[in-house]
Amino acid sequence: MNIQFCALIRLSDQALLCSHGPLDRYFNTEATNVVKEVSLLPEIKKSERCVLPTNAGPIHCYRKNGYLFAAICKEGYPSRVAFAFLLELESTCSGAFSKPMASDAQIKATHIFSDLARKYDDPAKIDKTCEIMQQLDQVEKKMQENLYLVLERGENLQKVQNRAEDLSRSAQKFKDEGKQLAIIEKRRNMKLKLTVILLFSCVLIYIVLPFIQSAVE
Repeated sequence: MNIQFCALIRLSDQALLCSHGPLDRYFNTEATNVVKEVSLLPEIKKSERCVLPTNAGPIHCYRKNGYLFAAICKEGYPSRVAFAFLLELESTCSGAFSKPMASDAQIKATHIFSDLARKYDDPAKIDKTCEIMQQLDQVEKKMQENLYLVLERGENLQKVQNRAEDLSRSAQKFKDEGKQLAIIEKRRNMKLKLTVILLFSCVLIYIVLPFIQSAVE
């Protein structure tokens, strides 16, 4: 699971209202202690959202209305997705916690934590950017596999480099030829414009000249 542990702490007395984690009781106990320790840090009071490094992994914290929603995620899990998880957790559980907290409400909250943790386990299903990054990683992996296949088939790395240089030279030559063609086309258009202007001037003179001669006579 990318979201290894999530919990809800009431900041007034550091009471653990609800949590969700793996079946490992030792890990859950350690993670709970970490969340409680983090809830006492000044960073929590200063900022509504923060990410703090811990031995258990980076912990994302979201504070609202005297409660702290926290999630311990694996390294590399996108922060924006982690905070989206905490925001949905808060909005879903909003108003469900009171003092004292009913047992049925706690059971319901535990199910909410579990369901949302599963929903956000794959960030690519939540965040389009993550999906694109995963696709790019797959493309990069495929390219590396193809390169290994080429090398295994006896292709010399120097030959590959020479081909790449040839392609680069061909591309540069094509680019230069394109520039030359653009210059030639520009000159051709300029000549055409001058020719049209000259013809138009001649026609105009041919039409106007008799009137000028008549006026002079």
